Amino acid sequence: SKTIMLFLDWLIFTQQFDTIYSTNSNLTNCFEVIIEKEKYAKEGVHKGMQGWICYDKKVRGYWLANFPQYGAKSDIATLDVKEEDLKIIPVMHAIINEQIKAQFEALEKDLRS
Repeated sequence: SKTIMLFLDWLIFTQQFDTIYSTNSNLTNCFEVIIEKEKYAKEGVHKGMQGWICYDKKVRGYWLANFPQYGAKSDIATLDVKEEDLKIIPVMHAIINEQIKAQFEALEKDLRS
């Protein structure tokens, strides 16, 4: 699957650097994106979306992160996110991601009309 391939690419990427940082936290740290960036938006991720850190090593200030949707729907994206663009939260609510995604899809539809 795309997520597995991205994870494998990330592992290979991390092997290229001498400086790999581990976190003291577990793999289920939840966070919210606190800034809108074109790099993230291209993948469907926007400010306010919530995700989880899916690999416990940080490379040059970036975490590999997953942005799920609610239930059995496919994930929005799995991508590297800069640590300073995240705010740790106690609980993730994937329904928020769907709401934000719907807002941006409606805006894009209006712009095309």
